[in-house]
Amino acid sequence: MKNGDTVQVRRFDTVHYWVFARVVDAATGQVQVAHPGNAEDGKVLVAAEDEIRTKADVERIAAAAQAIASQASNSGLSDSQFRQLAALDPWWNQFLPRQDGKISEGEMKSLATQRVIVHRGIARHYAAIGAQLS
Repeated sequence: MKNGDTVQVRRFDTVHYWVFARVVDAATGQVQVAHPGNAEDGKVLVAAEDEIRTKADVERIAAAAQAIASQASNSGLSDSQFRQLAALDPWWNQFLPRQDGKISEGEMKSLATQRVIVHRGIARHYAAIGAQLS
C-alpha cells in the first residue's frame, strides 16, 4: 500500500461494512474516504492495518471465496460454507441465521433462496470491488 492508492476501510454502524478511501499517508494509515453517497465521504481518518483492504487482499479473498463456492451443492452453500466465507469477509454474515436463533418464516425463505443463488455471484462481487482499487 502506498500513498494515493485506493483501498477499502472497514467501518461499523450496527454492522461491519467497507468504504472506498484514498491513502493519504501509508506509514500512519491515514486515509480519506472517497465513497460518494456515504455520510463519511471526504472525511480523513486513521485506520488500523486490520481495517484496511488492498487490491491484493481482495484478490486473495476472492480466490479463497471461489474455492468455497465451487463446493456448493444444488441447494447452495451450507451454514459451514457461509461461516468460512464470513471468516474471510464479515459481509457474508448476513447470509447466516441470526445468533439469537429468532428467524421469521419470511427470513428463512429469503435465506434459503439466497443460499441457492449467491455462490454464483461471488466472482462478480469481488471483481467489482477489485476494479475500484489500486
